[in-house]
Amino acid sequence: MGLSLGCAGPIPLGDTGCRTLLKASVFRHVVVIGDEEVQMAAATGWHDFEMPACDAVVLEPACFYSGRVLADLLDTAWTAVMPGGALFIYGWSWPTRREIIQAFLAGKHGCLFTVACQDGLAVVVKPRNLEAVDIAAVLWGMNAYGSAAAPPWSNSYAQYGLSAIVRPRKILEVGVLRGFSGAALVLGSGVAEVYVGVDNGAEGDVLHDTRETFLRSGCPLIPAIVIGDSSTAEIPVADVDLLHLDAGHDIDSVFKDLVRYWPYVRAGGVVWVDDWLQMSVRNGIHRFMSEEYRGPCFILETETGGYGIVKTQAANV
Repeated sequence: MGLSLGCAGPIPLGDTGCRTLLKASVFRHVVVIGDEEVQMAAATGWHDFEMPACDAVVLEPACFYSGRVLADLLDTAWTAVMPGGALFIYGWSWPTRREIIQAFLAGKHGCLFTVACQDGLAVVVKPRNLEAVDIAAVLWGMNAYGSAAAPPWSNSYAQYGLSAIVRPRKILEVGVLRGFSGAALVLGSGVAEVYVGVDNGAEGDVLHDTRETFLRSGCPLIPAIVIGDSSTAEIPVADVDLLHLDAGHDIDSVFKDLVRYWPYVRAGGVVWVDDWLQMSVRNGIHRFMSEEYRGPCFILETETGGYGIVKTQAANV
């Protein structure tokens, strides 16, 4: 069940979007906090509330926490989540909760991105190295947009954060430009072994620029770049864990790229189509999701919008 937005296909409701992300993640030990747990903690005091070490904590939408309770709960959950894990916090669309979450994140280097749903879902990834520089903000500062600090809705945060949750070893990107997205995906993964980028080379020296971006951002991989049309280029990788599509943006190009590159994604892998906010991209995705594949999906709220698809089986349906 989902909310409809024009001709763009379904937007998953909150619990569906969260389950989809968890399905795509490497997380195995997830703690869910609902009304019962909040009432218990409120009665006994948060200092006596024990939360086991875990990969992720989900703060359910049914919990209408007061500001103080939410702040205490976030501190408790952050301590319980292991480095590389994440918090899934409902209520991002509520201004008071948003302010509390942003205040909580100050100085923690957590990577925040948001997912479209009924009440808004904030996902905060806990860095594997707590002393690490905020790499997503560094990438944003390097980017041509010229801002030194990335806003919470920047593509860099979402790309880094999603990759940290999925932890892909093989990444395929179609539409590379200067390699900022590729660098964010590789850095977020932390375990990436292969990155292949496909680009038509129409906007500069893609090979040089991408290698320079990877080098400057501290990526441990040398990117493999294929120059050619996305519809005919030979792809030297298969069974990828994460596919990022950001090439042609007309309806036919989006649809054809999804059809062509879908077989390169392993069962259980994730596809991210960029620029969801453009109607032609939405309609290309909608056509694919109507004609080729009906499966779990989620919307990433970034400055250009991202549509995520989890491949639940090897064959099209």
